[in-house]
Amino acid sequence: MTLSVVTGSPLSFFLVYLGSLPLYLAGLGFGFRAAGVAALVGAATTAFSAGPLAGVLFAGVSGLPAFMVTVLALRNRLGPDGQTEWYAAGNILAQLTALGAAFLAFAALLTMGSDGGFEGAIRQYLGDLFAAMMPQLSELDRRDMTDVLAPAFPGAVLTSWLLMSAVNGGLAQWVLARSGRAIRPSPAFAELDLPQWSALLLVGAGIMALFGPGPFEYVGRNLALVLAAPFFFVGLAVVHALTRRVPFPGMFLAAFYVFVVLLSGFAALLLTGLGFLEQWACLRRRFAGPDKGQEDE
Repeated sequence: MTLSVVTGSPLSFFLVYLGSLPLYLAGLGFGFRAAGVAALVGAATTAFSAGPLAGVLFAGVSGLPAFMVTVLALRNRLGPDGQTEWYAAGNILAQLTALGAAFLAFAALLTMGSDGGFEGAIRQYLGDLFAAMMPQLSELDRRDMTDVLAPAFPGAVLTSWLLMSAVNGGLAQWVLARSGRAIRPSPAFAELDLPQWSALLLVGAGIMALFGPGPFEYVGRNLALVLAAPFFFVGLAVVHALTRRVPFPGMFLAAFYVFVVLLSGFAALLLTGLGFLEQWACLRRRFAGPDKGQEDE
């Protein structure tokens, strides 16, 4: 599915986003060793077919997160009541987000000595990309497009990667649970919660974006975009929890997701804010009653 992009087919845009799904299926269905083998085979196959750089990118974009998520998802312990307690889904999402933030920070360090720093490197990359893909455009048009995309480009790319990883992991768990092959039980989405350090990291990135000098402002802005992504999922979880109190929750959720798709960016911003507010105000506990069954923190 990852290599389908070389075909140029419009379907490849959809398939490439599901490129890590087999890795999650292997890991969550057969264990972390299977995830590791699948990641290595996928990276080797991609490198053989599309070159070493493509193999390295596959390993970093798909292989490493799938292996890490599998290792964390299958962690468990025996609780005081004798029941198995599984590692919390919110903690997995937070650590996956931290990995994305580490990728961004590493890229910023690598480009620190280049002309214009991290932002300059991004602008150079976008300029070269537009020149190669759209040579018919004038230099002024390419510069305008770069000016629009560059301010949040690395953060948007990593946020897309995070959403892709989370969706693939959730979809794999759903498929395995439906077929009776899942190793761990599926966590309740309505009970998704993040550790407090996630909110503290986001606040720190926001402070850097607002008050950081020069290149630190650019890095802070993009870090804040990445670190805000998991709160979008928490916002969705709050909505799912609150729908338990309405007469027809299924119809309400269907209408809600239509609303989210139609409003797109504005709805995502509202849900992210709702998720961040939930970390401090505990809206689900106030309005949806006590949680039923907590996961291991």
